[in-house]
Amino acid sequence: MKITIPEDISDVTLDKYQKYSKLIERTDINDFEMNKRLVSLFCDIPYRKMDYVDSKDFAGLVEDIRTAINKDAKFVDRFTLNNIEYGFIPNFDKLTAKEFFDLSFYCNDEMSENLNRIMAILFRPINGKDTFGNYTIESYDGTEDRALAFMQMQMNVVNGALVFFSSLARELRLNIQKYTKVVQAKVEQLQTISQNGDGTQH
Repeated sequence: MKITIPEDISDVTLDKYQKYSKLIERTDINDFEMNKRLVSLFCDIPYRKMDYVDSKDFAGLVEDIRTAINKDAKFVDRFTLNNIEYGFIPNFDKLTAKEFFDLSFYCNDEMSENLNRIMAILFRPINGKDTFGNYTIESYDGTEDRALAFMQMQMNVVNGALVFFSSLARELRLNIQKYTKVVQAKVEQLQTISQNGDGTQH
């Protein structure tokens, strides 16, 4: 049986990483079953064939996979996927309202499930370069065109971007929490007005 083992995080796609994230959250299976699914996922071995893998090889595969997943990743500002070169947002000071709102929306409690959409906001096709290595990217028009394709992003690009983006992500979370409180206050105010008629005192 020919087995391909991920050597580091760059050999792991976002799609597989999201499946891995869901796998390690499971509490209905024991460690052995967990590791069987881990090896099956990352080494592309059908689960039904996992019982035929040599025990020594199995232990080594589990260790190699966990080592690869936990390797640090450096930030890269551009990458190529399906022959398209993508660049990280060059200037966060010039975020549009739509970019800011969508980032705020996807940076919620389900952030790990939204990573492909977050990446589709942070990285967009490069449409211009200069001799100094600077580049421009396409205007933001939503994530639908890229979200599915970005499931095949390499996780070193994703992790590097998240490290760079982490401070802004915290700011976005705080922003959406404040926004939610403001909306709730307005809803409560409208409910009070509705209960009191037109809201005026007589």
